[in-house]
Amino acid sequence: MATGFPAPKSAFQPVPCPLLGASSGPAACTEEARLDLIRLQDVEGTRFPAGRWTRLLAGPGVLPANNFVVGHSTQFPDGGIPRHAHVNEEVYICLSGRVEMTVGDDTRVMEPLAAVYIPPNVPHALRNVADGESVIMFIYSPASLVDHWQEELEGKLK
Repeated sequence: MATGFPAPKSAFQPVPCPLLGASSGPAACTEEARLDLIRLQDVEGTRFPAGRWTRLLAGPGVLPANNFVVGHSTQFPDGGIPRHAHVNEEVYICLSGRVEMTVGDDTRVMEPLAAVYIPPNVPHALRNVADGESVIMFIYSPASLVDHWQEELEGKLK
């Protein structure tokens, strides 16, 4: 049946890549392309007063992601992330332990492999409710260093 629209092109168009010796995925490969690798244990990160150790893996100053940030955060017993809001949309993924997550006025407990979406400008907080440490990963966009980290280090957030 004719629709008046041109036939769709395939989303995958092989691109010759001299570094891989064959055609590669949809992104163009250049001579400068390389596999950047970072190991969590090699990232110093920051220990925050609210009781967590946060390490960035991708974004400003680490793996060169231009449009998003990925990080790893270990919540110490009774530690967490103070209530804050920012223009970034964000996802938290609980990797181990149990955390109490508040988004807006809704509070729930997250267990391993649960994820939560946080819309832009919505206040949110996280608290470790496990007997030991809890670990989360976070992804947010656009890429930036969020203000609440500096505010917490300066004692403005608790």
